[in-house]
Amino acid sequence: MDEKELVARKGCLKILVVFILGFCALVLIGVATGFINSCEEKKSMEKAKNDNPNYQNTLTITETDTTLQKLIEVENRRKEIFRVDGQWYKLSVDQSMKKYPDDLDRQTAYQEKLEKSFRKQVEKKYHLKKGELDSIILEGGQKRWSWE
Repeated sequence: MDEKELVARKGCLKILVVFILGFCALVLIGVATGFINSCEEKKSMEKAKNDNPNYQNTLTITETDTTLQKLIEVENRRKEIFRVDGQWYKLSVDQSMKKYPDDLDRQTAYQEKLEKSFRKQVEKKYHLKKGELDSIILEGGQKRWSWE
């Protein structure tokens, strides 16, 4: 293996490590957020029960089926967004490695520039609000959705 190949492999490894560390941070934030949200949901249900002694869960089977179908549709859309973003991410890494095979700093900067541009395109295409794409990426990582 010549020196150029070694430098390119080291660059790939560094990008991979940075990506993994960032991904782990997003997963930890998501787990904490999910836990906090579930606690808040439980508190709100308990408050409703305490405020109204005759409280009952009054959803009918039809309402439950409709709600479940909507949840499935939302999750499928989020999976699609996750997949598209993952493919754009992979493309940004491939293009940056191709453009700057021997310069890790330029490669990383170019990859980040491409990724930022691609993410804007995904957010625009799917009409996502600020932070929503990060939430979807986090959810996809937690649920181990595929990019393919």
